[in-house]
Parts: sequence; C-alpha cells; structure tokens
Amino acid sequence: MKGGPDARATKVIFQIAAVLLAAYPMALAVHAIHPAWPLLRIFSRIAMLLALIITIRHVRLGGWDWKAVGMGNGNRFFPEWRFGFFIGVCSFFLLIGLKFAAGAAFISVSDTAIILEKGGKALMQAGVIGIAEELFFRGYITGQLSRGLSKWRGVIIASIFFSAVHFMRSSLPSPAEVAAEAFGLFLIGVTLSIAMLETGRIYLSAGLHTAWVFLMKWDNSFLVHAERDPDWFWAGDRIVMSVPAWILLVVFIAIMPTVLRRIRLASSPRQALESV
Repeated sequence: MKGGPDARATKVIFQIAAVLLAAYPMALAVHAIHPAWPLLRIFSRIAMLLALIITIRHVRLGGWDWKAVGMGNGNRFFPEWRFGFFIGVCSFFLLIGLKFAAGAAFISVSDTAIILEKGGKALMQAGVIGIAEELFFRGYITGQLSRGLSKWRGVIIASIFFSAVHFMRSSLPSPAEVAAEAFGLFLIGVTLSIAMLETGRIYLSAGLHTAWVFLMKWDNSFLVHAERDPDWFWAGDRIVMSVPAWILLVVFIAIMPTVLRRIRLASSPRQALESV
C-alpha cells in the first residue's frame, strides 16, 4: 500500500466509512423489493459483501499475498480453527454452567429433530460469519491499523468499529443496555484481534467467532434464560451484556498472548496447555 503508516490507517478508516455509507441505500432498495426481509440483516449482509470485495481488491491490486490479511499457511487452518472452536464452546458452556448454578437458566425440553435442524442451520450460518467477519475485521482492518498505527491502537480502533457496527439497526435498547452490549462486543473484538495478531492468521479467531455465534444462535432451542436478580449482572439471554462474560473475556485478553506463544513453541495445543 502506498504512503506511510498514517496514510495506511487513514485509508482503512475511509474504506470502513465507505462500506457503511454504500451499504445502507443498497439495503433500503433490497428491502423495498422484499419487505419481509429484516432491514438490519440485509444491511449487514451487503456491508460484509462490500467489505470482502475491498479485502480481495486490496490483496489482488496491492501486490500482496493472502498472508497480509491473515490467510497464510493453509495447512494451519483446520488445527487452529478447531482449537479456537473448542475454546469457544468450552467458554460458552462455562458461562451457561454459572447461570445454571445461579438459577438464571434452565433446560427447555423440545423436539430433538427440531433442535438438530436448528443447530445445523446455526452452524452453517456461524461458519460463514466467522470466516467472513474475521477476514475483514481482523485480517484486514485490525492488521492494517496495527501496522499503520501501533498494535494496541489498531486493536482498540478496530474493536470499537466492530462493536459499533452491531448497532446499525432501526431500534435500540435503553442507553444503559447499549453501553453494556457495546462494552461486551468491544471485549470480544479485542480477544479476537489478539488471537489473530499472536498467530499471524485469522484461523483461530475464526474458530472462536464461529463457536460463539453458533451457540448464541442455537441455545434458545434447548435453553431458557430466566430473569434473575440482579438483572444487570446476568443480562437474560444477551450473554454478551453479562458481567460473567466480561470477566471471562478480560481473562482471555490477559492470558491469551502467553498461551498462544507457548503453542507456537509446542508441537500441539494440548502439549502447550499442559505446560501452562
């Protein structure tokens, strides 16, 4: 990319704004043709498509290879994605276990076939979201901002953007709920950014992202999030707004660099974790 570090960061920020501005009128046009489709969903899909086009254009016309956006060493894709997915599943069910213990969640008996059908659909959707969003948010935006500014400035700005994008919708909850959700999404963005920067690839962060999206889409098929005082602590079915989720994400942010460095020096994630 031409220009110095500041020019690189400025260009990325302008491209982010261009994606959002271009996606909205396109989403309105599609929504006018298919009013039954939720406007937010149309907007997010179009924005992601435009983002992927920008990312691919950056690689093809910038004279870079796919390593520049976290897609190097394809042999590492499945091991790292699988490890990230495993961590994501374990962390999610740790939170659910805490909610069970506090009486803030309970099992809802339902038809097994329906649960499996919804699970299959949720997994496919989460897989696409995990790869596509990590390629743009972490591989492109976080990577370019971290190189153009500094590691942590890039992570913070990219994570703020990642959080803000989730509020491009027609109606918003109360200011307190917006603040809680925004903070949780920001912490998720930081966690995923660290996973990408420490490995140099988006595969592990894509596995984490996929697991979390999959389970948040699927858990209402077999789980009921009950109201439990204090409401601000457990946050009902919006796990990303809950204090236990924030604590877990902060722990991830604190220990992930050390754990991932150990993994790089070990022959397998299992050996690395056994030595922690």
